Formats: sequence, structure tokens, C-alpha cells
Amino acid sequence: MDSALIILAGTLLLAYTTQALAGFGSVIISVTLGVHFYPIEFLLPVVVPLDIMLSTYIVSRHYRHVQVRLLVKTILPLMVVGLMIGIGLFQYIQGDILKMVFGVFVTLISVTQLIAMRKRADVKNGLPPWASGLLIFLGGIAQGIYASGGPMVVYATGRLNLTKAAFRSTLCALWIILNVVLVASYLLTGKMSAESFKYHALLLPVVIAGLVLGERLHSRINEHQFKVFIYLILTIAGMSIVFG
Repeated sequence: MDSALIILAGTLLLAYTTQALAGFGSVIISVTLGVHFYPIEFLLPVVVPLDIMLSTYIVSRHYRHVQVRLLVKTILPLMVVGLMIGIGLFQYIQGDILKMVFGVFVTLISVTQLIAMRKRADVKNGLPPWASGLLIFLGGIAQGIYASGGPMVVYATGRLNLTKAAFRSTLCALWIILNVVLVASYLLTGKMSAESFKYHALLLPVVIAGLVLGERLHSRINEHQFKVFIYLILTIAGMSIVFG
């Protein structure tokens, strides 16, 4: 086993533990760290199907916590419309500056929430419906352009005051739907090869280990610690977009 694969396995253990704990973070962590050793066009067809496996387990085991109405009536429609627009804009936008603005925005709102929580300020109030919807819509556009719109969706959903179980399960259900579309596109365009399937088999034990660790951590942390963890991961994600 070569050293790059060992490092990738360690990266994915962190990524999928985070996903199992919080309901998001696996793809952006995997790509941000893994891109130093593998090309992104190789990484995505490897990590996205593995993400579907993990998210499917979370949803199948904790399906009672999925906020179906919120997912179907609010998040998915806005996300899909934004995604279609983002895919169209991708053909025309050279987005390095726009991408940096997006990363800075995610970092700032996350750091602001961390500071507010440390000062014990009131961060329990949800966003106005129009602001929450706008962020989800913009997250869809960012997903279409950069495949990294998750932080905006996570932030908007995090301000809805869901329990940690509902937050995690609802986001995992969302990623299953969006990632199935991505996998279909990888298959249709030939980006998923026999080499991808080989890595799926090699890395499946890492996904299982991350799932076990994440489930245990999720059951042991309280709601406040969970919120802090979310905003820390969002801060890291935003910074990785800026400096990636």
C-alpha cells in the first residue's frame, strides 16, 4: 500500500467521522486535504459514492429524525433551482474572485457565531424565512459552480434550531439526493472508472470506522457542544475555500 493511499485513508477517517457526527463535512474535508495527493477529478468519484453509503446508513437508522416537510418543501426546491442556475453560470463565470468572496462570507458568519456563543449572546433565534431561503438558494448556485455550496445550507439549517439528531439526519437525506445525481453524472461521463471501484473496496473499512466513531461521538456531546462543532467545521471549510 503506497503512502498516498495511507494518507488518503487517514483523511477519509477524519472526514467520515465528521459526517457521521454532524451530518456534513465529508466531501469538503476529503477534497481539501486529499487534493494534495490525488487529482480532484479522481477524488470526487471515489469519495461521493462512499458518502452516499454513510449517509444512507444514518438516514435508515435515524429516519424518524428527518424533517421531511422542511427538506421537501423548503431546502430541496431552493437548492435544486440554485443548482441548475449554478451549472448554467459555470459555463460563463471565471470564479476565482467570487469563490474567495464565498469562502470569506462563510468564514465570517461562522466566526461571528462562535464569538457570540462564547459571549453567551442570544444565537438561538432563527433567521427570517427570506434570509434562510436566500442562503439555501445561494448555496445551490455555489454547489453548481464550485461543488461546495454545503456551508451555506448548513449555516441556514443550523439557525432553524433543530435538535442535533434532526439536523444530522435531514442533512444526510439531502446529501443522498444530491450525490446520487452527481454519481449518475460521473457514470454517464465516464469519470467513474474501474480504478474508482477498486478504491471504494479498499476504503470501505475506513468509512465503517468513521461511522462507528461518529455515532459514538454524536451520542455523547450535548446540543451546545454540537453547535460549536458545526461552526468550527464551517470556519475550517470557509478558510479552505479561500486558501485552497
